[in-house]
Amino acid sequence: MKILALEFSTDVRSVAVVDAIPGSAPEVRSACQQTEGRETRAIALIDQAIAQAGIERTEIDHLAIGLGPGSYTGVRLALALAHGWNLGRPASLLGVNSMTVLASQALSAGWTGLAHFVIDAHRGEFYTATYDLTPPIPVCQQPLRIVSRQEIDRFATESIPLAGPEIQKWWSQGRPLVPTASILGLLAARNHEVVPGPQLEPVYLRATSFVKAPPPRFNP
Repeated sequence: MKILALEFSTDVRSVAVVDAIPGSAPEVRSACQQTEGRETRAIALIDQAIAQAGIERTEIDHLAIGLGPGSYTGVRLALALAHGWNLGRPASLLGVNSMTVLASQALSAGWTGLAHFVIDAHRGEFYTATYDLTPPIPVCQQPLRIVSRQEIDRFATESIPLAGPEIQKWWSQGRPLVPTASILGLLAARNHEVVPGPQLEPVYLRATSFVKAPPPRFNP
């Protein structure tokens, strides 16, 4: 099984190819990234990862997508690419919460104990979740939610570390960390749920705030 992983939930956009052979540990065959998130050359990044893996596009049978939270545009771009790929070359689609990717990223870097993971939600709010980074896998202790900056300020007074993309823009003691496609692909290889393409949606915790206008009325 060959997985093409797309993690575009931050300005560090990454693509990886992971080989998952039954009976063996999954292996990252290639990994590429681009830091200019707003000018993502997504197709070139995908082509580069596939070429570095030494495989053909036709060999990809699964696509893993980081569903956020994070960059609304980035996550939508990854989903659009996955849906487009699936129309042209049918492949199973797998979605993984990017906060879980962050926690797994930290564990793979040797972090241990509890950690608060924080992602900018704009409007003065932040996505956060707390994980126990005890091997072999991170365990969620407080589920994903949106909180105020004051709530994260309170976290910052604790001994539990804060981590996340661009965390030091707000809290100098925070540990910068971004989710990567390599970790996303490895998570997908370890039996994350496969869902039909139309059911894949970004992780977005806010309620809809707009009201659809009624259709125009025409007088005969």
